[in-house]
Amino acid sequence: MNSPKSIIIFGSSRSNGDTRKMVNYLMENGNFDLIDLNTKNIDYLRSSTYWYLMSAILKTFFDRITDLLQTRKETGRKLRTMNMVMLSCSMEDDRIETFDSVFVESAGYLGIKYLGDLHTWLENGEIPEGVANGLNGLILKINK
Repeated sequence: MNSPKSIIIFGSSRSNGDTRKMVNYLMENGNFDLIDLNTKNIDYLRSSTYWYLMSAILKTFFDRITDLLQTRKETGRKLRTMNMVMLSCSMEDDRIETFDSVFVESAGYLGIKYLGDLHTWLENGEIPEGVANGLNGLILKINK
């Protein structure tokens, strides 16, 4: 039996930046659909952003999806059957230890199973072997 197709919710502020290279790798090597939040018309309220936290557009997405628990309870309950992984990308191997906490806590609040996370980076515009191995491991974890 084939695993259902997973969805990548791409919330980077740059649709064609370094993080997109990681997303492209996942899409070339896995079974994913892509939703780029920069290309979707999502109504939102203003939200402050700070360094070392998710992008503003992804924060807005989380704000709107948590509303489902109150405004569309039946739809919100369907979130409980879902899994979440988090992929971060920066200029180097410099992941902030607590960066994933917002995702872990949000998944818990929504009743979504948090499968883990992976921090990535490019070296000279290319995905390093260790990062590629991590991405391949992430694909396996998602497709379990």
